[in-house]
Amino acid sequence: MDHNLKKEERQIIAMIIGFIAVIIFGLIAMFISQFGGLEALTPVHFAVGFIKAGIVFFICFFVFRLYGNGRKQRQIKKWEIRGWKTTAYVGNVSTTYRYGVSESGSAKGNQQNYHVRYVYKVDDKDYYHDIVKEVERWEPQITVWYDKNHPKRHVTSEYSESKRIYYGWVFTIVLTLAAFLSGFSS
Repeated sequence: MDHNLKKEERQIIAMIIGFIAVIIFGLIAMFISQFGGLEALTPVHFAVGFIKAGIVFFICFFVFRLYGNGRKQRQIKKWEIRGWKTTAYVGNVSTTYRYGVSESGSAKGNQQNYHVRYVYKVDDKDYYHDIVKEVERWEPQITVWYDKNHPKRHVTSEYSESKRIYYGWVFTIVLTLAAFLSGFSS
């Protein structure tokens, strides 16, 4: 219980810091943008921009940060409850090479792609999950959640919760900044 309280406190602090950062970036962008610098900063425009930014930020924060479970996360939770989970192991790794050419015509360099095939079993039948990596680094095993009726439908543990949160924050900050700057266009 105490751990959840700390997590909620961290979320509130992150929300406040994010909101302040968006306002600061908004002010910087406003001063160097087409709005005319310092003379455009009237109390009315600032208040309108601040109110718009606050509304957009709290809506986006709630949608993306607190509530925003993506489709894959909802599938994982649903299949986890039903026990439709297994472990996949590396079955095969192959390498392909790509060559690039620069404008001057000389070889820019080669790049390797590693095609990693994971194999998982459901009811004694093999199923596969393929990924492509640009670096020679992958997990020897991953967790797979699957649909019992259609085991080819699956979600793997390589799906990152932190990636969803990162993109949620980026989207929130961009929309909040746009809302704040829209207060100066009236």
